[in-house]
This record gives sequence, C-alpha cells and structure tokens, in this order.
Amino acid sequence: MPEPGGVKNKIVTEYRNADGVVPVDPEYAVAGAVLIGMVKPSEVGLFPGDFVSPSVCKLWAYLMELEQGEMPTTLAEVNQQMKNEKPELLAKIGGQLFLIGCKEQAPVSRELIPFWVDKVREKRKRAEEGLSLQPEPVPLDKERALADTLKVLFAGKYRYAAHRGKWMKYASGCWRETIEEEVVTEASKELYNHFCRLLAEAGSDKLEADRIMGLIKDTFSRSTVVGAVKFLAGEPGFLTRAEEFDADPYLLNLRNGTLDLRTFELRPHNPDDLLTKQANVDYNPDANSEAWAEHLELFLPNPDIRRQVQRDLGMALVGAVLDEYLPIWYGCGANGKSTTAKVIMRILGDYAIKAAPGMLIQKKHDEHPTQIADLCGRRVVFSVEIDQGKKLAEALVK
Repeated sequence: MPEPGGVKNKIVTEYRNADGVVPVDPEYAVAGAVLIGMVKPSEVGLFPGDFVSPSVCKLWAYLMELEQGEMPTTLAEVNQQMKNEKPELLAKIGGQLFLIGCKEQAPVSRELIPFWVDKVREKRKRAEEGLSLQPEPVPLDKERALADTLKVLFAGKYRYAAHRGKWMKYASGCWRETIEEEVVTEASKELYNHFCRLLAEAGSDKLEADRIMGLIKDTFSRSTVVGAVKFLAGEPGFLTRAEEFDADPYLLNLRNGTLDLRTFELRPHNPDDLLTKQANVDYNPDANSEAWAEHLELFLPNPDIRRQVQRDLGMALVGAVLDEYLPIWYGCGANGKSTTAKVIMRILGDYAIKAAPGMLIQKKHDEHPTQIADLCGRRVVFSVEIDQGKKLAEALVK
C-alpha cells in the first residue's frame, strides 16, 4: 500500500478493479485531492461505482490532501460526514448511504468524488481565511422547525405520557408504551421522506430547493432530531396526562373496534379515544354462547347464583363504580372458580389481571406501590386462594 508521503500532489488518470484498468474522468483527477488506487489483486478498486471491502477502508486516509487528523479513516466516518454535510448528494442517489460496520462489501458511489474534491477546496479556503473549521452549534430554530413538521406527520401515531415519562405509540387500535430511541429513528425517516417529496415538488425553484435541502440536512443530525422530539413531547395533542387516557368508562376496546357499552354500538378504532387497554376478542352480537352457558350450568346449578355471577361480570366491563360491593367466590375445590377466572382473563386481555398473592390480606406493612399501580385501568381483578382465617385489608379493598 502506498504511503501518504508518496501520493501527495499526484494526478491519477486510471484505476484498477476486477475488470482491469479503467480511465478516470479528467474532471475528477484533481492533483492533491483524489488518489484512486488498488491495494492487491484480490481487492476491488475504489472509485467509481465499485465496492470496497472492510480490509481496504484505511485507504481512505490516502485519498485526500488534508491537514493532519482531518481526514476520515473509515467508511463509518465518511458516512457520518456525508449525512451531516452533503445531504443533497444522498437525495440525488436515492438516499443510499454507506453500510456502517458491515462485514460484507460496502457500496461506494462515484457521485461522492466531487463532494470530496469540493470539501478539500473548501477546507483549504477556510484555513487560508483563518475561519474556524469547527461545526456551529445547532440553533434551536432548526429543532423547532422539525418539531412543527412532526406535529403533522406524527398526529394520531405518537403521544407523550407525562405521568410515565414515556412515549406511547398507536397500533392496532391501542396506545402502547415505546422507547424514545424508536421515536427518534422513526422521526428521522419520516422527516427525510417528507422533505424529499417537497424537494421533488420544488422543481426549478432554486431558493425553495435550497431551503428544503437545509431541512434534509437537519434530519441527518441525531442531536437535532432528538431536540425536535423533545419539543414535540410538550406540544398540545402530544403531551397527555394520566386522566386523559381511558377516560370514558363505557368504552370497551376490542380487536375489531370500540364498543360503546351505553348503546352497544361498535365503531371503528379512533386514536383520539386514547385507549391503552384492549380485550382479546372480536365483537359479534350474533355469536352463540352455548359452551359458556353449559359451563355455568354445570358449576352453578342454582339459577339465582348463576344470574348474579353473570351480572357481576357484566357490570365489571364498565370502568366505573356502579355498585359498591366485592364479589367473593367461595367453595370447595374443583368447582370451576379458577377455570371461570382463566376464561374471563383470557377474553378481557389487558382489562383483567390477577392480583399479587395475598395483596388484599391485612398485613403489618403496606403493599409495594407497584402492586397497586398494576391495577390501574383494569376492570376485573382476581385475587385467588385466600387462606382460611385471614382478614381482608378493608381500607385497601375500598
């Protein structure tokens, strides 16, 4: 491999690849700026449009005439500089970037050669003029501008739960907790695609195209996108408090829609309902319940008790206190209590939960707060197998 000192100010007019010697376009054969070479016959040459295997990544160090310590030495560094400094080239080649950290061959495009030639000239000019080569801090107005765009792109898709300090994502009719990293990644992709569409619509309007290119460049800066996401978290329509989620106690979220328990009308899922729970069942008003009826008749032969159990379970579907009492299923073993509870929990999905063992029993010390917090928003809570002689914690039950 050539040493840096041996390649300075050399004009290279050809390079080698797997197909042999290829001439270099004179436009790109700039003295002291670009060196196109090959390290060994088993490796593929660098530019233009060929492939670079990881073992020749260090050849980047010999491609440019730059001050000591300024030249990127790996494809990962080149990729980062491309994203930060020349997003318009990425848009021109369809947004295809270098593969970072890939053990296989990573693509390199001929389009990048003029970028590096321009970069060398720009840095030399700035150095001669005594200008700083350090990047300027990201102004807050960039983050604000991206946040304003995200308000449109993310409406009905993401919410920020203030009481949890977490982002919520809407999918399949339900709001679920997600991590900020996912929101940032999705924001960068959505913003990039959005601005690329605007760039195509700008046509020959150079001023508008330049403005949009600046926005595209901002989408490649993680710190800028993170700042935009943090701005978004406090915006109306995104910042959501605990009492706003699952606020309507008569809405029951099902897999095929939302059931209004006041009218038994099934309507399409709506993110504005802010439902964080969902039953594991489809609503079918014509469904046959023979198996369930047979089960209840087998274990609850008394029609009055059977009717009361079904009434209790029906009332439990409503997320409001309609009657203040605590049903207790009592009896010897093998009488269907656990089986019935399992069926209800499976059908109700997120709306039902099994309480921590002994949670309702009187103790010397208070229950762990997370055990109580787990019950939030649940409509049916089963506390099973309470030992004989134990006392209920009345205040907790209330």
